[in-house]
Amino acid sequence: MSPFGKTILNLMSPDDRAAFVIAERKWRETVAKERRALRGLEGNDFVSAAISHLLRFSSEKRAAEMLSLTRGKPPEIFWKIFLEVWSVCDCTWKVREPLLHQLKSASAQICATSYFNDADRTFFESLPTDITVFRGCSTERINGLSWTTDAAVARGFAYGHRGILVPEPVLVTAKVEKKNIFAVITDRAENEVLCDPQILRIDEMSNGTKFCASSSNKPLC
Repeated sequence: MSPFGKTILNLMSPDDRAAFVIAERKWRETVAKERRALRGLEGNDFVSAAISHLLRFSSEKRAAEMLSLTRGKPPEIFWKIFLEVWSVCDCTWKVREPLLHQLKSASAQICATSYFNDADRTFFESLPTDITVFRGCSTERINGLSWTTDAAVARGFAYGHRGILVPEPVLVTAKVEKKNIFAVITDRAENEVLCDPQILRIDEMSNGTKFCASSSNKPLC
């Protein structure tokens, strides 16, 4: 349990705390049961069950569970699950290395475009050969996998993804060749582009705070 979760638990009444502990135990039992059941499934049956299973997790824990379930699976299984679930995953920085490994492995066997939905396919096909991408993040997280073709979206992330403040924010502008993109995600209208940061050509890096203005002690992008 996270420190925040423990703090909330300590603020509960004894009865509420007991009910929470019971609910938590039942949730863990259900998750364990589903994991065992998944071992006997293959193909689209596995994909459907895995997606339902992943939606039981908070967005902060979902990516790690997804990578655990798809490790060693055929690339078509990985792509179908990843493309469906990735847009509802948060706090993914800690899983970037195993994610990069799985993205490279799957891409080497089957291109993700084979599994794009209509919106993602249309977006991908509209991209030029050489693409300008942006990333808004803290200075220490420049080498991330998720970028966007929309500078305004990147500025929003520099301020703080869904309201989470970012220390030492920067806005990075880079170039990537279309052939080197792992996948694109259009959910949430973020025009997300996933690629290996090691092959990006960084053109510019600006102080992200200059894109925010404060009118009431709270920065607004």
